[in-house]
Amino acid sequence: MTRPWYLHAGSFSQFLPIVAALVRRERPRGPRAWILVWLGLLLIADWIALYLAIRHANNRWVSYVFTPLQALAVLWAMMLWQRGPVARLAIRNSIPLVLLVVLGMNLFENVDSFSRFTEPLLSMVTLFVALYTLTVLSSEATEPLMRQDWFWICIGVAMAYGATATLTPLAFAFVDSHPEVVRRAYQVRLVVHVLAMSALSIGILCPTSPRFSGTSSPLPQSA
Repeated sequence: MTRPWYLHAGSFSQFLPIVAALVRRERPRGPRAWILVWLGLLLIADWIALYLAIRHANNRWVSYVFTPLQALAVLWAMMLWQRGPVARLAIRNSIPLVLLVVLGMNLFENVDSFSRFTEPLLSMVTLFVALYTLTVLSSEATEPLMRQDWFWICIGVAMAYGATATLTPLAFAFVDSHPEVVRRAYQVRLVVHVLAMSALSIGILCPTSPRFSGTSSPLPQSA
């Protein structure tokens, strides 16, 4: 089975922020560490899906397994960036609730097809939290936004999940009747995804926030 070129391009674009992290030669901490975990999960899911596709096996189930893990990593990163205890607590407490809802909704999904409920829901939640984080931190910023890691990373996350939130319901609705529409949508998503990965790379190259520039473990601590 020949994989469309745009899926290869989308997968390889996810290496850009990882390369940026290697270029900085700085141990990732706090939110950055969890964003890199997210990117690692994206790559693992893509390569498992490719392995199955080459062997003509169903690979739709991969997204059902990895999408919740990816959303968890991003939500935890966004939680760590919150400066107010109420926002941190709200996001942290929402994570198990969202995952519980997703597990329940999976009972009504057809794992042989595109996700009808869980992936759009997780994408919308993550998109909202990223935009909220971007808005709140921007309103409180005293330094130029273009030099803030959270500014570029939140934009990249919002673009990536915004494209997924739009594409997944479209793919589910038209995969059988209008597959060409789905193919075109994936091509548009590729462009957005590459731009998102580029924004993430810029964020990784920005100076680390003073809150996370210490010498402690790269794994974030509970807030």
